[in-house]
Amino acid sequence: MPRPRNLLPSARAFWGAFALIAAAMVVSSAATAQESAGKQVQLTYQSNAEALAAFTPAKAMTGGRIFSMRSDTGALNVAGSPVMFGVRWHQGLEAFFAGLDVNGNGELDENEWCRLTLSGMATFQQVKVGEKKHIVRIADVRVAVKQPAGVGIAFVSCGYVVCGFYQGLYEGTPVRIFDDNLDGVITQDGKDSIMVGRGGASIPLLKFHQVGSRHCSLEVAKDGSSVTITPVASPALGIVETSFRRGLKVLAMVDGQGNSYDLAASGRTGIPAGNYKLAYGVLSDGSAFTVIKPTEKCPVYEIQAGKINTLRIGAPLWVSFYASYSKGNVSVSPSVNIYGAGNEEYTFDFSGGKGRPNVLILGGEQPFKKAMDYG
Repeated sequence: MPRPRNLLPSARAFWGAFALIAAAMVVSSAATAQESAGKQVQLTYQSNAEALAAFTPAKAMTGGRIFSMRSDTGALNVAGSPVMFGVRWHQGLEAFFAGLDVNGNGELDENEWCRLTLSGMATFQQVKVGEKKHIVRIADVRVAVKQPAGVGIAFVSCGYVVCGFYQGLYEGTPVRIFDDNLDGVITQDGKDSIMVGRGGASIPLLKFHQVGSRHCSLEVAKDGSSVTITPVASPALGIVETSFRRGLKVLAMVDGQGNSYDLAASGRTGIPAGNYKLAYGVLSDGSAFTVIKPTEKCPVYEIQAGKINTLRIGAPLWVSFYASYSKGNVSVSPSVNIYGAGNEEYTFDFSGGKGRPNVLILGGEQPFKKAMDYG
């Protein structure tokens, strides 16, 4: 007999030019009594290529921790400690360089400078802080020069991430804890994150998660040295469906009771029943990605046990922008926002993209113009 449905209601999403389709199902349960004593898993810190490639909430939502300085030098907070950081202009190469105190001597040596990419990014390997070494990525660097002479740096802003995690195994399943807000302390209030398995994306770290095939409560040491994992007994399950059909890297949902689940990973096995909100999501086709961000207008999804719950998310998509008309031309502002059926926002990775936008304007069924020109 088919399960009853709890419609929220469903929608379709599309990829188009930037790959926008994905799928997941999710289930609901109640985090009730624990079935056995917890198991303490020892964690060790690693900063490697896998951590660099991983999606985390902070990395996807804001590019990492936001930083600014009103000069050409300052200090980034790396694992709870200040690390000297600088930006300078190279006149001969006509490019900006970023420098980071990699060896921990408190200075910016000549071999510690890296040319910024066109998108304002630089990656520093083996950054020494205390007894640990880290990979640090600087992104979206924006520089304002001093006026009126234009010589010297007046202001720098950027986002940055420390690419590392605390890793251990629970019954053969990798568990990785990220200090996502870079304060040097692991907390379970959603400011840090957890990745279970090898999906390549972490979700907000709260109290209850699915680990392997089990629903568990977690207690993480503040220094990231261990996590105690305790299975939860006999959760009641329900199913949650979305209209995404492919490319869904992560779709994180959280509630007010300490439950945090990735619908891409846990949808077919079950999540606790409750009132959930979107934390973030990522769609990827392997070369480019789209980040799904919550807005203040996103709904609360009531996930009911024993039913198929269909989320209002995805298509129909709608676009918000400013446009003006003058002398036969329609001008559109560079800022274009794309939203889904649940008022979630979709933002795109344009790195490496080529070509110009295409638009189809119709007067009834008569097309006016297909290609846009910059200007």
